[in-house]
Amino acid sequence: MFKIRPRQIAELVGIMSMGYVFTRKVFSIGFIKGRSMQPELNVTEKDTDIIIINHIPMQLSSFQVPERGKVAIIRSPSDPHKAVVKRIVATEHQKIIPRKDKLHHYTNDDPFVEDDPVTIPKGYCWVEGDNEKSSTDSNFYGPVPVALIQGYAEFIVYPRLKSISNTIPQSTRERIKP
Repeated sequence: MFKIRPRQIAELVGIMSMGYVFTRKVFSIGFIKGRSMQPELNVTEKDTDIIIINHIPMQLSSFQVPERGKVAIIRSPSDPHKAVVKRIVATEHQKIIPRKDKLHHYTNDDPFVEDDPVTIPKGYCWVEGDNEKSSTDSNFYGPVPVALIQGYAEFIVYPRLKSISNTIPQSTRERIKP
């Protein structure tokens, strides 16, 4: 009969703990469905992209302002039980004009007025999906707290191997104001 020794239990607990820390604080794998980040992610709707998520920058004490252009995994501002994948297009103190084709629900102390730029507050960022016709993003819920960023999508490993671009779409860049 198989006997479990205390040392084996300690080793198993240690391995499981390291695995947990590794997938929460270093790198993890994500499964991406949906159209909001097309054409960068999930090019064909029948496939699910498998990506590598880098959590290291979020663990550094110097992480305060996210990197523009990065594709981030973010705790959804509208449903904390879900994560969303969006591109960071503006960071604190920058101004952006929201997309005109969206139904803007975001309200702050000031009403959300089309063509008026939104200034991103300190500790926040503006995120959008690359597919502007199919994305619920900051145009819907406003600037997002940086604390909701869980990691950066770095690589697609399936169905094709490629690094994820940090290029903000031209139509979005035109809406960012100095």
